[in-house]
Amino acid sequence: MSEYWLHLKGFKRLQILCDRLQSPIQKLCKTERYLKTVFYCQSTLSRSTDCGLRPLPWPSHLLESDVADDSIDNHCLQHTYGVTHTLLRFIHNIKTLSRHLTYYSLQGLSLPNGLERERVAVGEKLLLWNIECEEIVLFDQSEAARLTAKITRLHVLAFSYAIQVFYMTHLVLPVDLGDPTNDEIAVKLQQQISQVASCLQRIEIIKRDNPRVFRKPMAPILWPGYIASCEAEPGNRDLWLEWWADMRRYQIGNIQPLWNAVQETWKSRDEDTFGLSGRGEGNSHNQGLSRCLPLWRGFLRGRQDMIFAL
Repeated sequence: MSEYWLHLKGFKRLQILCDRLQSPIQKLCKTERYLKTVFYCQSTLSRSTDCGLRPLPWPSHLLESDVADDSIDNHCLQHTYGVTHTLLRFIHNIKTLSRHLTYYSLQGLSLPNGLERERVAVGEKLLLWNIECEEIVLFDQSEAARLTAKITRLHVLAFSYAIQVFYMTHLVLPVDLGDPTNDEIAVKLQQQISQVASCLQRIEIIKRDNPRVFRKPMAPILWPGYIASCEAEPGNRDLWLEWWADMRRYQIGNIQPLWNAVQETWKSRDEDTFGLSGRGEGNSHNQGLSRCLPLWRGFLRGRQDMIFAL
């Protein structure tokens, strides 16, 4: 896992070098665009699970606009990571807004009107998104290409459902713990978690059912599964136990630490380690944690641990 952060720093230095060498009106070459795309994706996902980023006061200069960035290769994102530029923007902006939310929550202050508007707007945009908004790549009409496109579509859907979970746990549930609609949101949260599990399991089934096409199947990107499974209630974990067992068979270095973090988060939830019954009871320190963090963030912060769900 420690090697990854060196890898990410290398991407960042290459991007800085490319930016310095490029003139304002010059288009990126294919290699430069690839490097920028990979760095953008990996840095966005790594920052989304980084508990060391400090809270920020409003207003924000870090939010990304909805305007498409031609320097990011959306087809590369789909083929390599099973995600799209639009969905990565959602992750980036939710993480950024959560840092602002945490700033005011920790100080017991009301949210500025501009922050509240942006918080609501992100949720509305998420509801408007659907898979038909994206152009899923189909390279040719071969069986392999069609199955790969099907897997890509499922993975993009898994990301979209996991982003709903990310949004609800970072920007909805922490805001008003006394809101009676929170029970409805909690039910919807578990539904979204089940949708993520269903998509990811269908991907593994396609691979197993088509060994001729997928002779050496690759593990999927783990971000959707990690984000969703951490929030699963006890009655919603059977599919996740199966999925993580499938993932561990890939024998990739970062899978076991992620699975360990999920199990510790489940244990904390089940034993109410942080005093989070109702996500709002307990002493003031614990209440601060519950107001600002999903449980997995509290667990990682308590251990000063870093994970990367790639």
